Order: sequence, then C-alpha cells, then structure tokens
Amino acid sequence: MSAQNPFLEDRPANGALRERLNHFRRLVRRQILSLQTEAHYQILLDGLHEGVVFVDADGRVVTCNPSAEKILEFSNAELQGRATVDESAFQAVHEDGRPFEDAEHPSRRVLSSGEPCLEVVQGLVRQGRVFRWLLLNAVPLVEMSGRRGAAISMIDITQAKLLEERLRHEAIRDELTGLYNRRYLMDQIARTQNAARRHGHGMCLCICDLDRFKNINDTYGHGVGDLAICAFGQLLASHIRQEDLVARFGGDEFCILFTHSRADQACVVLERIRKSVEELRIPLPSGEMSGITASFGVAEHREEIMPPGQLLEAADQALYRAKGEGRNRVVRA
Repeated sequence: MSAQNPFLEDRPANGALRERLNHFRRLVRRQILSLQTEAHYQILLDGLHEGVVFVDADGRVVTCNPSAEKILEFSNAELQGRATVDESAFQAVHEDGRPFEDAEHPSRRVLSSGEPCLEVVQGLVRQGRVFRWLLLNAVPLVEMSGRRGAAISMIDITQAKLLEERLRHEAIRDELTGLYNRRYLMDQIARTQNAARRHGHGMCLCICDLDRFKNINDTYGHGVGDLAICAFGQLLASHIRQEDLVARFGGDEFCILFTHSRADQACVVLERIRKSVEELRIPLPSGEMSGITASFGVAEHREEIMPPGQLLEAADQALYRAKGEGRNRVVRA
C-alpha cells in the first residue's frame, strides 16, 4: 500500500490531531504561496524597463532592480545603505539648474508626508555636467510588520531632454552664426522695454550691417560672404557685456540690444566695434585677405510707450543715414 501525504490529504484521526494537521497544512500552503508570489514579484521587478528603488524609513536604499542599477550606474550592493540625498556620487538638480534641497527629494517628501510624489523631473550631475535626466514617481510603503518606507520609480528621459534642448536652441538661434535669431530678439526687445519703463533705466537698440556686402557676394561668392557674416557676428558678440544681446536680423544685418545703456554710452561701445571691424580680414579664394567695414544706427527707448517695431524703425532710419553719409560710421537716431 502506498504511503499517503498527511499534509495534502485528510485521513481519519482524533479531533485534536486533525486540527493540528490542518493548521500545519495551511501554514505550508501559505508559505508555498508566499514563495511563489515573491518569485513572481521578483521576476516582474527584474523585467521592468523602469528603475525601481526601495528605501527604508530613514531614506536609505534597501534594494533596487537591474534597470535602476543601469540608470544610476551603481550596483545594488553599492547603493544599499546609501541615502537617496547622498551627494558623494552625484548631485540632483532641477530643470533650471538649482540643486535639490534635502526636503525636496521625492523620497524625503513621501516619507515626511505619507503622500505620493509624482512626475518630478530631476537631473543627476557628475563632474559638473548633467549625465542623466530622470522622471521620478515615489509612493509610500507599509510592510505587514508595520515598518515604513518608499518605492521610487525612475524613467530615463535623457534623450528626450536633449532633443527638447536642441529644438529650443534651434528655435532661438541662427543656424549660420549660432547667435540669437530675429524671433528671440523681438521677444527680448519687448521684455527689456517693459523693464526699462518699470525701473527707469536706459536701453538702446542698434542695427548694423556690412558695407557693400552685395559686392562681396557677387565678386567672391556666398562662401566668402558667409565667412564675413560669421566674423562680423563673432566680433559683435565679443565686444558687448553679458547682459546685452546680439542677434542676426537677416542677411548681413545684426542687432545689438543694450539693456542698461543710454544712447551716448552705446555709441562709445559701437565706435570701438566699428574700429575693430576695420581691422578684420576675410580670407579670399585666391589666398589674399580682404578688409571690411560696417555702419551702425542706434535708437534709444523713450519713456512713452514705444512698440518694438517703432524702436527698430528708428534704429533702421539711423542706419540708413549712416549709409547716406558715407558708410563706416555710427549714427544716432
């Protein structure tokens, strides 16, 4: 006769023994179910594309899944016991570059409030640059034992952020020179005018271009013309203050926005720029070098309401006068 398993089948016994056997059988089945559930849970966790980090009530890492190891570039063993706000490995920053304060970290917020902290964008900085952008979601956890902690999921959004930055750059930058473009300039003129009205400081706008630029293109070709435009733009950018702005307006035409200057102050700077342009030399296909000159028209913002287009028109009229008076000069509106 084959032996029967007392844990899986009922058999005659007195009441006390049967109750003990049934209790033991329930414990065994519960343990088997627990092990199966834990195994399934681990398989699911290991297969997630998202990184998942578990922290204890003190905000220290208990464990993480392989995706988190890959994202953070640390092994599970290296992360265990490390505080999520530990900056010895990398610093966490906001999208605007501000560092996260301890209390701002999602894990800290969840552990202190007991509420989920969702869709937090965080940059990880190492050696002075952001090497990873993450989208974080943190939720509180309470174990059956009553111990508290949190689970933090992370999605690597670095490529999306780089694409976003590239598109933003392309939207406000000129492709040829790398300087700001006309669209960005118009927005900044309006902002600077509003600030000047509020605070009572001066602001000026200059429009400038290369003299007889059409002759350069017609004689030597657009390649030399592009070299002249880039050299001119770089020279302009190198002569202004950090708070001022240079933008390519179109063709060989550039604008300089002086954010805290009166017209006489701007004219001093522009005269220095004009003399520097005279010293520029552009390489020609023949191997020779060609000199260039430029003309400048500058207009000052007045206290009354003056739309950006009107300020541009005043500066453009001053540039037109500079051309008419012989070129290679600075004229004030």
